[in-house]
Amino acid sequence: MSEESPFADILLPERPGLGWFVIGMALLVLPWPFVFSGPALFVPVLIGSVTLGAGLGISWSVLCLRDWLRRVPINGLAVIAIHLATLANLELVPRLEISLRAQQAGLDASAWWRSPDEALPSYRVGEGSERFVRAAAPGAEPDAVVAYTPVALRRWTPFGLREGCWVVVRRNGSPGVVRVKPGEPRPAW
Repeated sequence: MSEESPFADILLPERPGLGWFVIGMALLVLPWPFVFSGPALFVPVLIGSVTLGAGLGISWSVLCLRDWLRRVPINGLAVIAIHLATLANLELVPRLEISLRAQQAGLDASAWWRSPDEALPSYRVGEGSERFVRAAAPGAEPDAVVAYTPVALRRWTPFGLREGCWVVVRRNGSPGVVRVKPGEPRPAW
């Protein structure tokens, strides 16, 4: 006599309920608060949430979707969609993290420009940190670059770190973010 696993009803429900939708939503937003901690913490959380969310979504699509569409089509599609939506975090969360780092680097560099006698500020590259560099011959126009990041800020991808952007400070004290397409050279400042 074979008994069914006690987890079968939990992991392969006959009808997807609100509980599974809430779990999917939690997996979707789980990595976002960890962005403020840097790649050392948000990457493992991101990988865990995507693995669990997308794994359940793909598994249910294969094993349960036909039954769910007959019994409760809207609930079934909603639960599977929210779990598969965790895959979008692989692109969105690293971009949010690099945007926050670029903003912080720009604010630090703007503060340096208000009192340029101090040492140039440092910024987090991705793994490690670097210092801003003064532009060799800044122009007299207000939007001329006076300091820039010599090494691009890098963002995490599933295939390794990729260059994301450079941060510049203009003569008027405003920070700027310069993005280039992969393979293109950095603009000369």
